[in-house]
Amino acid sequence: MGAWFDVITYHCDNTLSVSFKSSKQPHAQLSDSPVEQLKTLTELYRFVTEITNDCLWEWNLLTHEIFWIDGGHKRIFGYQVENTLIPQIFWEQCIHPEDKQRVLLSLKNTLAKKLSVNWEVNYRFKAANGKYLYVHDRGHLIRDEDGKVIRIIGATQNITEKTLLEIKLANERLARQKEITDAVFKAQENERESIANMLNENLNQILVATKWNIQLAKTDRDKRDLCLENSFEYVNHVISEIRKIHKTLVVPNIQITGLFDNIKTLVANTNNENMVHFKFIESGIDEEEDLDKHLQVDILRMVQELMNNIVKHAYATIAIITLSRQAGNLILTVADNGKGCKSITQKKGVGIINIKSRAELYGGTVVVKSKPGKGYTLKVILSCFTAAC
Repeated sequence: MGAWFDVITYHCDNTLSVSFKSSKQPHAQLSDSPVEQLKTLTELYRFVTEITNDCLWEWNLLTHEIFWIDGGHKRIFGYQVENTLIPQIFWEQCIHPEDKQRVLLSLKNTLAKKLSVNWEVNYRFKAANGKYLYVHDRGHLIRDEDGKVIRIIGATQNITEKTLLEIKLANERLARQKEITDAVFKAQENERESIANMLNENLNQILVATKWNIQLAKTDRDKRDLCLENSFEYVNHVISEIRKIHKTLVVPNIQITGLFDNIKTLVANTNNENMVHFKFIESGIDEEEDLDKHLQVDILRMVQELMNNIVKHAYATIAIITLSRQAGNLILTVADNGKGCKSITQKKGVGIINIKSRAELYGGTVVVKSKPGKGYTLKVILSCFTAAC
């Protein structure tokens, strides 16, 4: 007799690996009877199909019949047939109406190509209970002497669980992206509204007063010097307000001044103009070596966003900004002693959504701790932030 082999199959996703190992001793003697040999091999073949959980089939393109092999379609789809010829039209009727044209066109195009070896397609297939399952079909084309495809031998795999998970993840990504997009648009609208208010309430009124003083200076000689002096002060004030708006909108030149100096300047300017006293602390970070320029800009924008929120909404007197390295992570923490907020409110603000979206660009997370009357602390944790990541 010939050599004996141990045959081991490994099934992973849509791949079947088969390992052959030489064996000195046969595990079982095959009978000399061809019928018994066929029976033994058929049982082995059945076990392999059950291990792979695939539905095997052989498709005769000349008779338009498909042979469903060894009960795979019974186990997976509930059709009470086994080793049975199925009309091709029945298979076509089981394809989801939205997928049918695509599947048949895929088959037609594959058969038309002379060098095609395999046919592969995903679609939805109706089970016996009327529900559609997601399946993956893969078949090997067999040709006659003239090169015409006469048979296809293949397998159908149930990929419903995997596909539904992929759809769920895709929907979650879309929902998250929509949330981020909405937050960006909302932030832009708020920014435009803020600029419009500054132009109207600050600049427009000052310019009106300037115009009135200039007109009065033309007609009233006694008040001319006073009116011109007032106009000069008003113009200087307008210039100062325009600079404030410019600082709010412009992207800072990190390459010239660096992240730390930009934050220190922002803190100094804010402290001069508001009741809140900000303090900036940094430790364990080399901004040139550890932080690329894009990350520095995003960190500065996050700090700006948080400082603006504190000034406008927190009713705080002290706020601490900390940027440090802890256990290989970059930690940005902004804490104030203001009025705080409820846990539900913590997640809904446009500012917090913008900060989360920026952190996620670097695989980061955002943690918020706050209670009414107990202040507000936001921590951004970036696990991989160096240029080597």
